[in-house]
Amino acid sequence: MLVFVFLFIAQGINHGNIDTQTKLQQDNQIQASQDQCLNDAYTSYEKSWKSADKDGDGNISFRDGATDIKTAYYDSVIACYRTYKTVDSENYIADYQTKRQQEVDKYTAWLESSKQSTYVQTPTNSYSSGVSCTSSSIGSSTYTHCY
Repeated sequence: MLVFVFLFIAQGINHGNIDTQTKLQQDNQIQASQDQCLNDAYTSYEKSWKSADKDGDGNISFRDGATDIKTAYYDSVIACYRTYKTVDSENYIADYQTKRQQEVDKYTAWLESSKQSTYVQTPTNSYSSGVSCTSSSIGSSTYTHCY
Protein backbone atom coordinates (compact mmCIF):
# COMPACT_ATOMS: atom_id res chain seq x y z
CA MET A 1 0.00 0.00 0.00
CA LEU A 2 2.81 2.36 0.89
CA VAL A 3 4.38 1.74 -2.53
CA PHE A 4 1.14 2.81 -4.25
CA VAL A 5 1.07 6.04 -2.23
CA PHE A 6 4.63 6.89 -3.27
CA LEU A 7 3.87 6.12 -6.92
CA PHE A 8 0.77 8.33 -6.79
CA ILE A 9 2.75 11.23 -5.29
CA ALA A 10 5.56 10.77 -7.83
CA GLN A 11 3.07 10.90 -10.70
CA GLY A 12 1.58 14.11 -9.31
CA ILE A 13 5.00 15.77 -9.09
CA ASN A 14 5.88 14.58 -12.60
CA HIS A 15 2.54 15.85 -13.92
CA GLY A 16 3.21 19.23 -12.27
CA ASN A 17 6.61 19.44 -13.99
CA ILE A 18 4.98 18.69 -17.35
CA ASP A 19 2.42 21.45 -16.76
CA THR A 20 5.19 23.90 -15.87
CA GLN A 21 7.20 22.95 -18.96
CA THR A 22 4.12 23.28 -21.18
CA LYS A 23 3.33 26.73 -19.75
CA LEU A 24 6.94 27.82 -20.25
CA GLN A 25 6.88 26.62 -23.87
CA GLN A 26 3.62 28.48 -24.48
CA ASP A 27 5.05 31.66 -22.93
CA ASN A 28 8.17 31.36 -25.08
CA GLN A 29 6.06 30.81 -28.19
CA ILE A 30 3.89 33.87 -27.40
CA GLN A 31 7.01 35.97 -26.79
CA ALA A 32 8.55 34.82 -30.09
CA SER A 33 5.31 35.61 -31.95
CA GLN A 34 5.12 39.03 -30.31
CA ASP A 35 8.76 39.73 -31.19
CA GLN A 36 8.10 38.78 -34.82
CA CYS A 37 5.00 40.97 -34.93
CA LEU A 38 6.94 43.94 -33.51
CA ASN A 39 9.78 43.33 -35.97
CA ASP A 40 7.30 43.28 -38.88
CA ALA A 41 5.73 46.53 -37.64
CA TYR A 42 9.13 48.23 -37.47
CA THR A 43 10.17 46.93 -40.88
CA SER A 44 6.97 48.32 -42.38
CA TYR A 45 7.55 51.65 -40.60
CA GLU A 46 11.13 51.89 -41.90
CA LYS A 47 10.04 51.10 -45.45
CA SER A 48 7.28 53.73 -45.34
CA TRP A 49 9.60 56.33 -43.79
CA LYS A 50 12.38 55.76 -46.36
CA SER A 51 9.85 55.89 -49.18
CA ALA A 52 8.52 59.26 -47.96
CA ASP A 53 12.03 60.67 -47.33
CA LYS A 54 12.55 62.04 -50.84
CA ASP A 55 15.80 63.91 -50.10
CA GLY A 56 17.32 61.09 -48.03
CA ASP A 57 18.08 63.24 -44.99
CA GLY A 58 16.15 61.00 -42.58
CA ASN A 59 13.44 63.58 -41.94
CA ILE A 60 9.91 63.89 -43.25
CA SER A 61 7.59 66.80 -42.74
CA PHE A 62 4.01 66.72 -41.54
CA ARG A 63 3.08 67.70 -45.09
CA ASP A 64 4.80 64.57 -46.44
CA GLY A 65 2.88 62.24 -44.12
CA ALA A 66 5.14 61.85 -41.09
CA THR A 67 2.19 61.65 -38.72
CA ASP A 68 0.39 58.99 -40.77
CA ILE A 69 3.52 56.86 -40.86
CA LYS A 70 4.19 57.20 -37.13
CA THR A 71 0.59 56.62 -36.03
CA ALA A 72 0.33 53.57 -38.32
CA TYR A 73 3.45 52.21 -36.65
CA TYR A 74 2.10 52.91 -33.15
CA ASP A 75 -1.21 51.25 -34.09
CA SER A 76 0.67 48.17 -35.35
CA VAL A 77 2.74 47.94 -32.17
CA ILE A 78 -0.38 48.27 -30.00
CA ALA A 79 -2.06 45.51 -32.04
CA CYS A 80 0.97 43.25 -31.49
CA TYR A 81 0.82 43.73 -27.73
CA ARG A 82 -2.94 43.13 -27.70
CA THR A 83 -2.69 40.00 -29.84
CA TYR A 84 0.30 38.43 -28.09
CA LYS A 85 -0.15 39.36 -24.45
CA THR A 86 2.86 39.05 -22.20
CA VAL A 87 3.51 40.27 -18.67
CA ASP A 88 4.35 43.85 -19.72
CA SER A 89 1.89 44.19 -22.62
CA GLU A 90 -0.52 46.53 -20.85
CA ASN A 91 2.30 48.92 -19.89
CA TYR A 92 3.60 48.99 -23.46
CA ILE A 93 0.11 49.54 -24.84
CA ALA A 94 -0.35 52.54 -22.54
CA ASP A 95 3.07 53.94 -23.55
CA TYR A 96 2.36 53.63 -27.27
CA GLN A 97 -1.12 55.09 -26.91
CA THR A 98 0.48 58.12 -25.22
CA LYS A 99 3.10 58.40 -27.98
CA ARG A 100 0.38 58.16 -30.60
CA GLN A 101 -1.69 60.89 -28.96
CA GLN A 102 1.36 63.14 -28.67
CA GLU A 103 2.04 62.70 -32.37
CA VAL A 104 -1.58 63.51 -33.24
CA ASP A 105 -1.41 66.58 -30.98
CA LYS A 106 1.77 67.80 -32.70
CA TYR A 107 0.18 67.31 -36.11
CA THR A 108 -3.01 69.09 -35.02
CA ALA A 109 -0.93 72.01 -33.73
CA TRP A 110 0.95 72.18 -37.02
CA LEU A 111 -2.31 71.99 -38.98
CA GLU A 112 -3.85 74.77 -36.89
CA SER A 113 -0.71 76.84 -37.27
CA SER A 114 -0.70 76.48 -41.04
CA LYS A 115 -4.41 77.35 -41.22
CA GLN A 116 -3.82 80.48 -39.15
CA SER A 117 -0.85 81.53 -41.26
CA THR A 118 -3.02 81.58 -44.39
CA TYR A 119 -5.18 84.26 -42.78
CA VAL A 120 -2.31 86.52 -41.73
CA GLN A 121 -1.95 89.49 -44.01
CA THR A 122 1.20 91.54 -44.32
CA PRO A 123 0.55 95.24 -43.83
CA THR A 124 0.93 97.16 -47.08
CA ASN A 125 1.56 100.52 -45.45
CA SER A 126 4.62 101.73 -43.59
CA TYR A 127 3.04 102.12 -40.17
CA SER A 128 2.32 99.24 -37.82
CA SER A 129 -0.78 98.45 -35.85
CA GLY A 130 -1.29 96.69 -32.53
CA VAL A 131 -0.78 92.95 -32.21
CA SER A 132 -3.61 90.75 -31.03
CA CYS A 133 -3.10 87.20 -29.72
CA THR A 134 -5.51 84.37 -28.96
CA SER A 135 -4.87 81.03 -27.28
CA SER A 136 -6.69 77.76 -27.76
CA SER A 137 -6.20 74.19 -26.60
CA ILE A 138 -6.42 71.05 -28.69
CA GLY A 139 -5.79 67.74 -26.99
CA SER A 140 -2.94 68.16 -24.56
CA SER A 141 -1.41 71.15 -26.39
CA THR A 142 -2.09 74.89 -26.14
CA TYR A 143 -1.58 77.15 -29.14
CA THR A 144 -1.16 80.89 -29.29
CA HIS A 145 -1.79 82.78 -32.50
CA CYS A 146 -0.85 86.41 -32.89
CA TYR A 147 -2.01 88.75 -35.61
